[in-house]
Formats: sequence, C-alpha cells, structure tokens
Amino acid sequence: MMSQQLYPVDNYVRALDTIAQSDHVILYCGAGVTISSTGLSWQGMVSAVAERLTDLKDFKILDEENFSSLKEYIRNPQIEPMRKASLLSELIREIEASESNSLKYKEILRRALTASLYSKYKRQAAPFSSNTQLLDHISLLAFYLLLCGKRVSIITTNYDTFLEGHLRMMLAVLTRWGFTFGLKVYSNGEPVTSANEARQVSFHYLHGRVPRNSDSKNTNLNGTKVKNGEVVFSEEDYFKHQNKTRKRIGRIMGDDGAIVIIGSSLEDPPLLQWLHSNKASKKLATVWVTTISKEKIDAPHILDKNRRNKIRFLSKRLKHIGIDYYIPFRCYGEVPEFFRDVILRLGVRRTVRTKSRSIDISTQLQLSDWSKKVEERINPRKITYRLYRTLHSGNEQIQKIANSFIGQLYPVSTKVELWLRGLAPGLGDPSQFVKVADSSGVVLDPRSRRIEHLSRRFPSRSASVRAFQDAQAELLTLKDLGLQTNSSRWQAFYAIPIQGDLGLDANAAPQVTVGVIGLAFKIDDSCGAKPKGEKDRDAFAQIVHEKAFDLGLNYGPEKKLRDALLVVSRKTLELLHD
Repeated sequence: MMSQQLYPVDNYVRALDTIAQSDHVILYCGAGVTISSTGLSWQGMVSAVAERLTDLKDFKILDEENFSSLKEYIRNPQIEPMRKASLLSELIREIEASESNSLKYKEILRRALTASLYSKYKRQAAPFSSNTQLLDHISLLAFYLLLCGKRVSIITTNYDTFLEGHLRMMLAVLTRWGFTFGLKVYSNGEPVTSANEARQVSFHYLHGRVPRNSDSKNTNLNGTKVKNGEVVFSEEDYFKHQNKTRKRIGRIMGDDGAIVIIGSSLEDPPLLQWLHSNKASKKLATVWVTTISKEKIDAPHILDKNRRNKIRFLSKRLKHIGIDYYIPFRCYGEVPEFFRDVILRLGVRRTVRTKSRSIDISTQLQLSDWSKKVEERINPRKITYRLYRTLHSGNEQIQKIANSFIGQLYPVSTKVELWLRGLAPGLGDPSQFVKVADSSGVVLDPRSRRIEHLSRRFPSRSASVRAFQDAQAELLTLKDLGLQTNSSRWQAFYAIPIQGDLGLDANAAPQVTVGVIGLAFKIDDSCGAKPKGEKDRDAFAQIVHEKAFDLGLNYGPEKKLRDALLVVSRKTLELLHD
C-alpha cells in the first residue's frame, strides 16, 4: 500500500477484512455512483429539472424575467437542493392546475426527471464505456460476494436505472457462463420479503425508480414486472415517507453484516437516522468510501498536511454519527480501486488462511509492480522509438479527423500524448502521472519526462490527470484548467482514461485505470500566418466549449476522433506488454 494515501493503511485493511468476513454486505449508493452516466449530482439534477420545465413559460405561470430569476435561484449553491426541489414541486402543481394542461403532477415530474437523467446517456458510445468503471466494479463485487456465499443487498437513493442495468448485463454474462444468480428489484412501495436470500442481489430503490424506455419493461426472475414506486422529491415527500423509509432501511439491513456507503454525502435524513440507531446497537459495521472535496481551480493548491488535518477533524464527526471506517480518496478515479481491493481480498481469503492483518495484495501494489515491469520493458531504445512511431503515425490520421471536427474556422495541429501511472521518474508510485511519450519527438532519458502528482491539486491543471481524477473523457481549454490563454501554444486538450489488466488473469480481478491517452490542439499557423492573438484564442476556446458535449456522440467525426485515440491507446498497451 502506498504511503501517499490520505487514509491510514491499517484502517483501510480493517475495512476490507470486515467486508470480506461479513455474511451480509449492503452497498448504499448515492448520486455519485451514477454521476458518470447522468452527469448530475443531486444539486445538478434539481437544476436540470428546472431547465426541463420550459412549460412554465408556456402556461404563463412565470414571465421571461421571473423564469430567469428562477434559474438563477436554482443555480445558487448556498441553497439546499431539497428546498429547490420543493419550489419546483409547487410550480409543477401550478402547471397541473392550468386549464391548458392535461397531465397530472406525477407525470410532469417523471417526464422532467427522465429527460434530465438520460440526456447524457443518449450520447454515450456504449453501456460499458471508459467512464463506467465504478458501476462495473460495484456490479462485479456484488456477484463475487454471491460466489463467496454472501448475502448482498443494494440500496440506491437514485432514481436512474444505470446501476440496475449494469447488474442485469453482468447477470446475463454470468448466466451464459453457467452461474445461477438472480436479481430482485424492489420499489419503495413494495414490502421487503426476501431481501437477504442467498445467490440473489436484492436491489432497493429508496426514493422511487425513473426508468429509461428500454428499462420500463424489465421483470424479476419470477416474471413479475419491476415496479417504479413513488418518486420522493420535495421536502413534503420526504416528510410523508420518512417513517416508511426508516423501517424499510431497517428491514433491509437486518441484524448483522457490513454496509458500504458510496457516492453519498451522508446528508440523507433516513440514512443519518439509521446510522445513529446502529451506533447504539452496534449490529452492522459501517464503511464510508468517498473523495476529498474539489478545490477552486483558481485557488493556490492545498498542502497535503492541511488535507490530512481536515480529514482528521471530519473523522471525529463521522465517529459521532456512527461511521466505523472512513476511507477518503484523492479523486473519483481512485474510488473503484476500493471495490477491486475487496474482490482481491475475497480471493485471498478463499485461497489463503491467515490471521495476519497485513494486506497480502492490493491494487496499489499490483500497479506498482506493473509500472516497474513496463519501465523495464520500454527502457531499450528500440522500444522507445517504436512507442514514438506508434503515437506519431496515429497522430497523422487523428489530426485530419480533428480538423473535420473542430477546425472549420481555425485549422488545428494536434499532438498525441501517453500518460502512465508510476513510471520513472516516479517509479513504482501509482499516484505519480508521467508523460511517457508523445507524437512530437522521442524522449530517451526517463529523468526528463514530465510528471504530475495527484496530491498537487484536485482538480489538476493537467488535462490528462484531470481525466483520471474525474474518471471520464474530457475536452478542456486552458481556461477550464485555470490557466491563461497565452500560457501555452496548446489551447485545448482531449483526454481519455485507459484501462489495463496489469498483465494478470482477467478472471482474477477487474481492470484498473493505468493511464490516459491525451490529444493536444493548437491553432495551426504553419502556413505563414501571423501568430494568433488573444481574440483568436478566446474565439477558439468558445468553439471547443461548444464541441465538448458532442464528443459523446456515437456517429460522425466525434466518434471517429474518440475511436482513433482508443485504437492508438490499445496499440501502445500491446507494445508495453509484448
């Protein structure tokens, strides 16, 4: 385990042991679990619903000026999201009462939620894309726990069906492999009858289910249609459902086991109530897996000792409310490693009998070993040149595609970069991101490679490191990174996290993010044009902003650009492991 982690190593190991030894494991999933698919936190979802309610103007409930004021109020981060939801709830009721409206309150709300939750998904390339690693790992862990004879329950406060969908896809694969596992989905309106059955994942929507069209006809194993329940959205909804929700949580939890809370801010009232009651009874062990808070991009970076002090103070409050194990990661990209480590721990426990509390194997240790082997592999000059030629030849095609995508007004030049974790000069340390090679030239001395440390800032001012931190592909400008437009010739950056199996048996553990493939853009002035000034740089940045969302499209030059970069990343990984 790397000493650079923010959590105490012994606490991390005890958390893994506790889960591995528990007969019943509950995964409590908040908005952060599916944010890579929805693009929305709880705060963001309320804002998105407000944007979707364009009918407010059509029904003359608000004029243009007041509608703008509403959106400004909704965007205010100082106001609690639930209060904003209550405001929207009342406005929807006014729409319902309008003479020109034929829809009921529940239908209006569901339509707005559906449009908000799935607008990003429609543009994604595939269900198992590079930004769903957390969903993949949680789903794998659930079925691995079943394989080890555990009982598994999943509670989600989310309305969306992304996690349910991942579980169903994985269940289909396991069924083809001969495993007989099941998935039982409960809405918040159904009694909990068999939440703890062996060999099936019990999945519970705590605040209602809002499915995609493709999920609306899903059934349980007994053939019954999955119910959606009632959406709990406003303060009034939470008040009406609080007793039922508290009892439901109690029935799901049972009297023993471990609960892992992920993607939650611990602000959900029913969860807090349960934590306090569990603290008194000590029935279940509690683990909270989270990240440190993002810092302001234009603020000076925070020293690690100050981060650790904040974590130390927060841990005291968490102990007060009943959290046994607090596991803070530096960024979203590291969080899946916890679930991978639980899977590794379960594998170790099935093959090795030991009372030692030292961790036998971990993702960090495997990454460290992998990076040393890769460094040894690429040390010969002929491999270094092959790596450069792979990136250079890929960039020739990529630059043509990039110009058809983004270079209509400003022709662009591009540069492909390969960033990997834990290579020299940060050899063996997965928290060090190193630019190993790029398409513009050969770097023979590892000591001269550019290096960025995850502890520097969150979010990073390096686009490639930022893509790992946010666990998703991103197209960013210098301004997005907190930099001036004249601070670099390269004006925009597209980066995609890349996964690898670390040279291990694919059945032993899930893949892990080993690095990032990046693409840098600059305005091409190689044809004798004058150097571009600030006005042109700002105009180019605006074009990039407009194109950023389109990179999720599954057609056209956007898809070609993404696919071409991924092809280059695959070729480089093959070269690293030949």
